[in-house]
Amino acid sequence: MRLAILAAAALGLATQSAQAAQCGVVLDELAKAISGHLTMAPDMKASMLRMAVHSYDSCMVGDAKSSDATRDTIMRQIKESLGGR
Repeated sequence: MRLAILAAAALGLATQSAQAAQCGVVLDELAKAISGHLTMAPDMKASMLRMAVHSYDSCMVGDAKSSDATRDTIMRQIKESLGGR
């Protein structure tokens, strides 16, 4: 019984580590996309970076739907600011 509990706990920790790494990768990609946009106003960059951190926070608590929606909003705003629709 104890072995099963320990195995479940180890699996849970491994899953959290993988999820944290994935969330970090997404945050890094969003930050690079935002920072690389040279014509964006500084206040817009700050707002989008805050949104990226919110997406990261949502990802870390397992709310993939909110995280994905925030990521999609950021990418859409970047695309629109570059003249794309």
